[in-house]
Amino acid sequence: DISFTNTVNDKTLKFVVNDGSGNDKTATLTAATTGDVLQLKGIEEVFIVACSDEVSNLTTGDGKATFAAPFNMLITGVKASVTTTPAGSNIEVAIRRIRSGTPAEVLSTNITIEPNEETSRTATNPPVINTSNDDINIDDIIAIDIDAVGSSRAGKGLKVTIFGYRT
Repeated sequence: DISFTNTVNDKTLKFVVNDGSGNDKTATLTAATTGDVLQLKGIEEVFIVACSDEVSNLTTGDGKATFAAPFNMLITGVKASVTTTPAGSNIEVAIRRIRSGTPAEVLSTNITIEPNEETSRTATNPPVINTSNDDINIDDIIAIDIDAVGSSRAGKGLKVTIFGYRT
């Protein structure tokens, strides 16, 4: 067991690990307390959001999945996957942050899944985070929109993964 004890009323723990090539890698964790719960900042959080069922063809539209952010965070990455691949053209997915009723595009280049591909990981044009809108506040609404589904075969079973850090 490893135990860390705070003796100077500082909420920050700094870890330095050598990567084996002589380079130090540093992670800083900041503890925030809410009631009796300790929350660590600086750890990657991951949300996987189902945007459809597994058997129905995807359809275009706004707000295919929405949720209220459970905490403040900075979005650092996104990806998507499907259980049935599109054919003929790409699946295209947008993400919006809605704060006090005002929507803002989280991506400046949307997520795409190319024909006959199961994920967006190998897309010719990978998604790009819009750094003007990557900050998420607790209770912001995150909306996932489907802008394209494939032309000769619609995809099925869309899941979107959002990566980020608590702020």
